[in-house]
Amino acid sequence: MVCLKSLNPPLKPDKVKVWKRDLRESSLQPFGRWITSFDWSDIFTTNACEDNYGKFNDIMSDMIDILLPLKRTKVTKCDKPWLTSSIKELIIKRQKALHYYGKNSDSYKLWRNQVQQSIKSARFKYYAQSVEKLKTSNPSRRWKEIKSLGGISSKSCWYNQRLSNDIPNCHDLAEVFNCFLSGLTSHFTPLTREEEQLDFNVP
Repeated sequence: MVCLKSLNPPLKPDKVKVWKRDLRESSLQPFGRWITSFDWSDIFTTNACEDNYGKFNDIMSDMIDILLPLKRTKVTKCDKPWLTSSIKELIIKRQKALHYYGKNSDSYKLWRNQVQQSIKSARFKYYAQSVEKLKTSNPSRRWKEIKSLGGISSKSCWYNQRLSNDIPNCHDLAEVFNCFLSGLTSHFTPLTREEEQLDFNVP
């Protein structure tokens, strides 16, 4: 028996590094405790609205950076837009449970169910927010977002949507389009040579 080794190893998904805030539950809870217990009376020491807003903004920005810091993380380009870091952590736990205890174990089933529920919730939230944004976007942006939600690349040419078994290529599509335009004036009476030489005043 001869084993052949593949000359081309499978391509790994491209990963990029991006800056994201730590929005895990373990980070949000301290932020929630702080914002609900903080004494905001100091920002109202003046009657100037802009000064009060400046103080509020400075305090919030500082505490967000402390409790919800920006972290540089690796993101796979093929990741779904609703795939958050929290879901990835659940997936890791699910895979560990599968590795150590097997697919029939209660531990694996627990994490598997949590992954499925989290993905379902995140996907629903993502689409709901995307549709809500479409209501206030301009028509061009709206069309791009709709195609994106439908899995249609915004870079694909419009004529690809018109090709079919009867019209397999661009040449046939052009002929169909030309025949359509010609048909619009097919009932017109052609001008004679004398009429072609006359100047017609268009009202």
